[in-house]
Amino acid sequence: MRSWKNELGFRLRGHLRWSPAFRAPRARSFAEDCGRLAPEAAARAAVLEATFPEVAWWSRSLSFAEWHEALYVLDWLQGRTRPATPASGLDVGSKNGIHLPALHAVFPVPWTLVELDAHRRYGTGHTRQARAEALLAGYPGCRFLASSVTTLRPEEARFDVITWSLPFVFIEPLQRWGLPRRFFQPEALLAHVLSLLSPEGVLHVVNQGEAERDEQLRLLSVVGARVSDVAPLPSVLSPFQRTRWGLSVRR
Repeated sequence: MRSWKNELGFRLRGHLRWSPAFRAPRARSFAEDCGRLAPEAAARAAVLEATFPEVAWWSRSLSFAEWHEALYVLDWLQGRTRPATPASGLDVGSKNGIHLPALHAVFPVPWTLVELDAHRRYGTGHTRQARAEALLAGYPGCRFLASSVTTLRPEEARFDVITWSLPFVFIEPLQRWGLPRRFFQPEALLAHVLSLLSPEGVLHVVNQGEAERDEQLRLLSVVGARVSDVAPLPSVLSPFQRTRWGLSVRR
């Protein structure tokens, strides 16, 4: 039952692509947003703002929930393995692009954001793509692709740093998110994403919970990838209930 409903819904979203313009959230200050955090989290946010000055103006373009998640991404990403001289970045499964401020802060290079289900709508009527494109206006040289990552070819472009949050390693989460079963290809997608990595590049994968982490490690072993680091991601700024795990991968 769910399978054909997901297929129908995905096809309808693909046909009904028009979106009203994204309405920017109310502009706030960094201090105002920190005031909504627990003291320990606010202290960590202040450390990040001192290290990455651009954090100070995120509150003017992101909602509080987006700001909170972007800070969390910044916190874990800046502590992960880095390529020596990155020149390009790819974010797989970007949803509405709200990780871009954090990605660009750590790696200030042109980023390509890719989202398969880019035409999914919010309660306000605008799509994920509309939200991402509004955000991209502040990041010249970056782009958003409303397509599968398989449309990118290694002979055309390679990336020095790739991030991939919550890839579907089990079919149940994919179906709960309303995607057709035909898109459940964890091994093939992983192999393809690795083919887009430059020889000295790094892929950072984020999994939720130990079961997904273990399945991700199994898939990486199957495709012959080299895992250089596995660790739980910092939690003091996490807006999520379950522990997330970070895996740093090289070809």
